[in-house]
Amino acid sequence: MTAPVVNVNSFGHLIKLQWLNRMRVIPPFSGCRKFARSNAKPTQLEHIPFLGAYFIEENLSPDGDDNLTVPGFEAELVLGFSYIIRNNDPDVAEDMLDAAYWSFMKLLHDPAWAEMPDRSVRIEGIRGGKISRHYGNLSEQGARGQFAEDAFAEVRMEMTYFHRFFFEPLTPDAFELYHSTVAVYPPGDPDATKPIILELNLPQD
Repeated sequence: MTAPVVNVNSFGHLIKLQWLNRMRVIPPFSGCRKFARSNAKPTQLEHIPFLGAYFIEENLSPDGDDNLTVPGFEAELVLGFSYIIRNNDPDVAEDMLDAAYWSFMKLLHDPAWAEMPDRSVRIEGIRGGKISRHYGNLSEQGARGQFAEDAFAEVRMEMTYFHRFFFEPLTPDAFELYHSTVAVYPPGDPDATKPIILELNLPQD
């Protein structure tokens, strides 16, 4: 099992942020003008080159037998990544998109690719993915109010990450230490009787 849930945000959210943080420091993504983690706002021309990392969905299935363990889940987290560039040469644009896709995949060379910095969650595997390329035109208005078109190209990368999480019951006392004191009072002075003290450290699995 992974560590119990203690974070304010979900593990899926933390995984998405960690992948975005890793991407934004390597070429060609490090040259982007804007980084986004939500597609709530449209991308503007001045934001290109652009990199976005998006939560698409998370599919949960039970981890463990009913009535025999704490509530736990096997999670398939689907994240989407979008990298947008501007280039009027379609061949050059295709080369640039493919280089970006391969830079993304080469992050898996890092032995720590599956770990979060605080080790609160670990990705156990990648269940699959989908890569697609898209082309179009964007228009921008010049100083004289005239519109000019500029070709844009986008690579969309969708990956499914597998991880687990579970919810232990919240107990005020984990019963990690047992302490007892026994005193026997034979005839005579009770103050002279030495009590028997027992302390047990109980390991928590």
